[in-house]
Amino acid sequence: MRKLIIALLAVSTFAACKKESTDPSNNNNNNNNNGGFTVPTTSYYKIDGKANTSSMDAASDIMMGGNFGITKKFDDLQITTSGLRVFFTKSTNANGPDIMSMVPEGGYKEFPITGAPGTNSNDSIRVELDVESSGYYFYKASAGKIYISKKDGKLRYTSGGTIQVSGWKYPDQTNTSFTRTVEFSIQVGDQL
Repeated sequence: MRKLIIALLAVSTFAACKKESTDPSNNNNNNNNNGGFTVPTTSYYKIDGKANTSSMDAASDIMMGGNFGITKKFDDLQITTSGLRVFFTKSTNANGPDIMSMVPEGGYKEFPITGAPGTNSNDSIRVELDVESSGYYFYKASAGKIYISKKDGKLRYTSGGTIQVSGWKYPDQTNTSFTRTVEFSIQVGDQL
């Protein structure tokens, strides 16, 4: 009898639970609590898990948000210069996509990373990293995602977690490939 009562309680508890409905069309363009992404409130830039060294260089974007970049050094990694670039691969207008208009105030938009130049999509992004550290290295991401959010009219570029980038050392350009990881959330104008 006791087992029957426990089974009935379990069934009634399970029946009382209902699944929350989510609209998948909203995942790319809504506020912080929709789609599993929360916009960070502080800026950071990390390579191989190490934060950049503080400097006065500020993050900037051009072409209405279609091209974002920041240059920092990383003393812990003996990196004297590291330039991060996030940009759209192709646009239907000469100035690039108008990200400022695409992203709603207080919301965000998700973009897939592509490693292929010349992609015919306006909604895919490239992530590249130039590093000077006992030589010059050029890295690019081939997968992952970037979230672009807007608050008080300023855009913030956030990696979807840690992104692996791979590339080569110049001028060697041998067949040896190097890899690093990069992770960031940077609001335009931040100095870090």
